[in-house]
Amino acid sequence: MWFLSISLSLRTIPEATAYTSANILIANASPDHMRGLVNGLASATASAGRAVAPLLISQLVDYLDVHWLRIV
Repeated sequence: MWFLSISLSLRTIPEATAYTSANILIANASPDHMRGLVNGLASATASAGRAVAPLLISQLVDYLDVHWLRIV
């Protein structure tokens, strides 16, 4: 169980840091009058990527017939 905790921490902490940093960079790069629109588009794009990526990657793994990625 301790191994799972460590591995999840090593995955989650950089992910949260990178996501927050990307939002800060996007907010600082956008003009003041368009900041809400730009932040909304960035969040929508990130959410769409999180929704579509598992579907696309699973099809790619199935197409390439990669056996070493299959856990089950």
